[in-house]
Amino acid sequence: MRMNPVNEQNYKEEVNKMSDFEVIHRSRLDEILAGNAEFEDASELEDALIALDKAKNEIEHFKNLKKRRAAFYDSAIKESDEKHESIRTAVQEYMKKSNNKTLKFPGVGTASVRTLKGKWEIEDEDKLLEHIESLDMSEGIVKMERKLDKKQLNKVLEELDTNNNLGDAVKRGEGSSSLTVKFDEALSSRIEAEVPAPTAPVKKSVSTDVSDVEI
Repeated sequence: MRMNPVNEQNYKEEVNKMSDFEVIHRSRLDEILAGNAEFEDASELEDALIALDKAKNEIEHFKNLKKRRAAFYDSAIKESDEKHESIRTAVQEYMKKSNNKTLKFPGVGTASVRTLKGKWEIEDEDKLLEHIESLDMSEGIVKMERKLDKKQLNKVLEELDTNNNLGDAVKRGEGSSSLTVKFDEALSSRIEAEVPAPTAPVKKSVSTDVSDVEI
């Protein structure tokens, strides 16, 4: 059913006004983001809340993307570490088998094997400390570190503050306010659809030739 020409014209004018209104608000938001303006009317906040929700979804998108890429490079680093350790072990085993302490390769480098002392393995720390103290050799060995439990400390300070007994070693910093925004589910669903899902990065080949490493 076709709309009455007069009503249709009025409808188009209202739509145009709304479009102009939205453009003005988006432009206003851009100025605020650039630090050149401030909100002056509550009606301007609607676009701000939409932009706020979109930014929140973008943050989650980039966090997920970062995790995926980090996982890929962690895997590549682990693979290279294992290769590095395997080659070192093979070289060391050969030198041990062939009784070579040093092998020189002009223009490349030198491989050397040296004997390392084993690390001390403490079987009973208390008994060991008691023995060392009996010999008056414990100075500088034991370190006592005092560390505040901030969660429990906050409870104590709140109680001291209530009783006006804080003392002069602590003071409360300047308070602040926090904005809480609850978004409509329909808005969040629509904006989530606009943010692309993270895709797995294409695995690149790893080459042992430095001049041929792909990044």
